[in-house]
Amino acid sequence: MRPFRLLGGSLLVLAWAIAAAAAPSSNASGGTPKARVFIGGVPDTGQFLPDSTVLAHVGPRVITVHDYRDGFFAIYPDMRPRPDSLGRLEFFGNLLRAHVLGLTANALGRPLSFEDRTTVTDYERRLLSNLLYMRSVQDSVDVSEQALRRVYAYYAYDLKFRHLFFMDHEEANHVRLELLRGQMSWSAAAARYARPGPDGRPAPVELDWLHFENVPPDIGLAIWPLRVGEFSPLVTTTSGYHLVQVAASRPRESSFTYEGLRPAIRTVLRNVETQAFRDRMQAVALQGLDVRMDTSFTKWASRKFGETMKVDNQGFSTEFSFDARLPEFTPDEMLKTVARWNHSRDSLQLKQVLQAYSDLPLMGRPTINTPASFEDYCMGIILEPRMVEIAQARGFYKDPFIVQQVARKEEEMRVTHMVEDSVFSHVSVTDQDRKKWYDDHVKEYVTLPSVKYAVALASSKAQADSIAARLRATTDPTSVVQQLQTRFGISAAKLDEERESPPGPWHKVLFEELRPGETTVNGPDAGRHWYAIRSIERLESRQLAFKEVEQLVDESVQNTFAQRALEVFVDRLKSRYRIDAHPELLQHVLLTDPAMDNE
Repeated sequence: MRPFRLLGGSLLVLAWAIAAAAAPSSNASGGTPKARVFIGGVPDTGQFLPDSTVLAHVGPRVITVHDYRDGFFAIYPDMRPRPDSLGRLEFFGNLLRAHVLGLTANALGRPLSFEDRTTVTDYERRLLSNLLYMRSVQDSVDVSEQALRRVYAYYAYDLKFRHLFFMDHEEANHVRLELLRGQMSWSAAAARYARPGPDGRPAPVELDWLHFENVPPDIGLAIWPLRVGEFSPLVTTTSGYHLVQVAASRPRESSFTYEGLRPAIRTVLRNVETQAFRDRMQAVALQGLDVRMDTSFTKWASRKFGETMKVDNQGFSTEFSFDARLPEFTPDEMLKTVARWNHSRDSLQLKQVLQAYSDLPLMGRPTINTPASFEDYCMGIILEPRMVEIAQARGFYKDPFIVQQVARKEEEMRVTHMVEDSVFSHVSVTDQDRKKWYDDHVKEYVTLPSVKYAVALASSKAQADSIAARLRATTDPTSVVQQLQTRFGISAAKLDEERESPPGPWHKVLFEELRPGETTVNGPDAGRHWYAIRSIERLESRQLAFKEVEQLVDESVQNTFAQRALEVFVDRLKSRYRIDAHPELLQHVLLTDPAMDNE
């Protein structure tokens, strides 16, 4: 049986629906309550405009509500305007300016360079591959009412189960077969194989009673159908492979209504079925390629990568943090072969993997810090040319979506060249401008107090005490951190710097309890994890001199002057086009991602 693959976003989708689903099923009078429709968590009283509503005309172009929503959610969350009235108006103005620039750049008709054409071709190939996936996979997935009811039944009982984590698929599968055949007891397997995961976090062998909604849906879907004593298939996640045995089951009282949970359950099941369909499609595409991964090298290389995105749930808010850092490799390592195919006629080198990964937008980068996720990403690189060939053979390059997106990409490049030639190339900054800026903003160029420290994750207090003893015994904790990272993965330990603001998880320990050179053990936290923490050096606040921040100052002045020049340039161009805008309608636009409308 093929292992399940974890789709992390599904847990957020399901959690979002819990509060709405736990609603009373009848009103106080005993009658059937009138259904109240919510869209994106907002009660629908008829105030939302249809997607076809026209918000503005810019020359021959029309901006609809759908265009507004689609453009709004195409922006990275940390760069997106606030969804309040001012934020909506700000984005509306940017949208109008973008169309003015696009119309002008297209009218100039500047030919695209060879480099531009190469960029557009690469972009079109990715679009074709993605469209093939959408048409062949997503459009083929259908979730039955029976399946939805089956999953809803999982909310009627809790499970207690045993759990083992593995980095290696062969090892995980071997242990599972040994357990199924009765050739190994669970206690023996736990004693031999229980260990922290690749991120350094311990994988507890015995887990307490859990609700279905407290488990990532993809894992829960593999476990909840099992009877007591049965073993799960291998559950594949981005961190590795999980093996679970159900230890006990008990009924529970649930206030979740089927109507309330149905949309979220449907989304989760669609995600799982989509992934399964994708895997089958990938298996067909791989036939005849004879792909051979260098598994020992992928295991080594994957540990050099960190976690791209971290999700921190704080009460009713969720914070996303992204790590843009890429691992460093020597020139010889970059030339190492990751995989070969077509009977070794074709090969993929590490430098190609790193280049493809760095070319992705930060939010689009998958986490590839385990052998399974790293090899899956490499497989995508290998298969992309074949997927593009299939898409082209089916005539997808004529699809209106592809044609429109390629045209937008070409327009974007023409706008970039036009603005650089007509605006940015004429922006000049003098030393006097920089020094004036520094003097006007001198209070902004001050370092905050900070503490450099080392921290290591442990599965128990005894292990944390052992690591703390090692940290105390050395004057340089770098070697201890490197040894832990080599053994357990890059996230098992780290050297970092805690600033006074915003306060991080170790703020109180580092600023109030430890002096430089001291070590302590902290824990357990809510996840039953322990930490060994060593304070290395405290740096006090100080004023930064002009020479120290001259580059930052220059960038600030350049950006400010360029923005002003661009606004003047766009205002001059606006007179060429008839603009009919309706900002008074913006408050009636439902700001939810249109990509989720059918979920």
